[in-house]
Formats: sequence, C-alpha cells, structure tokens
Amino acid sequence: MTAQKTAPNTDATATAATAATAATAATAAAAASAVTDGVTAFAKLAGENADRIVALNETVVEAAKRTGTITLDAYESGLADLLAIEEKIGAATRLDWVGALTKAHTSYVKEFSSAATALAREAMK
Repeated sequence: MTAQKTAPNTDATATAATAATAATAATAAAAASAVTDGVTAFAKLAGENADRIVALNETVVEAAKRTGTITLDAYESGLADLLAIEEKIGAATRLDWVGALTKAHTSYVKEFSSAATALAREAMK
C-alpha cells in the first residue's frame, strides 16, 4: 500500500483558528467584566461595612467614656468618705501624734488621688 499525501485544508484551519481566537477573546472579556463587577461590589460592600464599623466604634468609645466617668465619680466619693472616717478616728484618739499622722496621711491620699483622677479624666476626653 502506498501512502497518499493529503493536502491540509488551509481555509478550514484558518476559520477554526479565527473562531477559537474570537471565543478566547470573548471569554477573556467576560472574565475581565466579571472580575471588575466583583471588585466593584466588594468595594461597595467594604465601604458600607467600614461605615458601620466606624459608627459602632464611636458608640463603644462613648459608652466607655461614660462608664469611666461614672467609675471615677464613685471612686472619688468612696475615697472621700473613707478619708473622712479616717480623720474622725484619728481625731478621736487622745494621742496628738496619731491625729497628726492621720491628717498627714489623708492629705497625701487626697492630693495624690486628685492628681490621678484628673489625669484619668483628661485621658478620657
């Protein structure tokens, strides 16, 4: 048997190549459009969520400041009551040095506490 050589059909090959190129280009364009749409949707969603997170963060910070102020007020009130009791006890003793010591101690605690709470209040602004 002899092998017969066949001439390739160049027109059909060229048409198939052109169709494949067009299909590839269409697929690439569709993929690029889908990616662009996805990125746009993600950016919109991320922006909306970022706004929600910022609003929530502001709410939390304001609540923490209110709680901190209430806590400092309670601390100052409780400390003032405790120091008043300490001064009364020191004054009730018959020993002058005990009275002087308790006055010195309460004075020191008041000054230190005032400075510390003032710093804490300033930090909460």
